[in-house]
Amino acid sequence: MGEVLVSLSEQAGEAGRLASLVAKIVLEGFRAEEGWGEYLETLPRTDHVLWWDEEELRLIEGSCVEYHVMELKEQQDVISAVLMRDVLTADVLKSFPRRSEAKIQERITAALVAVLSRSFHDEEWESVKMVPVLDMAQHCWKHNVRHETIEGDVVVVAAEDVARGEELFLDYGLEEGFFPVFGFVPGLEGGVRDALRNRDKLFFPHS
Repeated sequence: MGEVLVSLSEQAGEAGRLASLVAKIVLEGFRAEEGWGEYLETLPRTDHVLWWDEEELRLIEGSCVEYHVMELKEQQDVISAVLMRDVLTADVLKSFPRRSEAKIQERITAALVAVLSRSFHDEEWESVKMVPVLDMAQHCWKHNVRHETIEGDVVVVAAEDVARGEELFLDYGLEEGFFPVFGFVPGLEGGVRDALRNRDKLFFPHS
């Protein structure tokens, strides 16, 4: 299994690295009381656009996020197909009885959402990694901590003086395409769906 994930990562670049981590999370999630399974069970199911149905997706038509969302949905379909074909094979799934295909697909989506919205990019090792506890830090453009990778470890560094008891905030970055990746819009009052229905200038700047 390890060889399959390494090959997938090497051959498919960034998408392959995402798929490899998604596969690992799905398998660990099935082992809820082992390894990373317990941690993964604590992750919230966010209202990410990858969960939206066709009717909801029509809300983004003509918006400035349409391209990013459709690109992400295509990536979701590719990752799901590759994992079902090469990783989550019938032989592998024998170890996890009573797992329907619908349940497995749900797990794949949940894992991909977790990777997109909670993982950290390691430029030194050209990898994507999950970092428990640090992934709980909230976003703020005026962040007070930042992170960097040193010899494979993610290290948190104060970006300014931080008082005892003060909440730590990270800048998630990605001003362009923030919503499709993280599933929310910083500072938006009301829900994203309402903003899309009302053709808010945030999503329809030229309307």
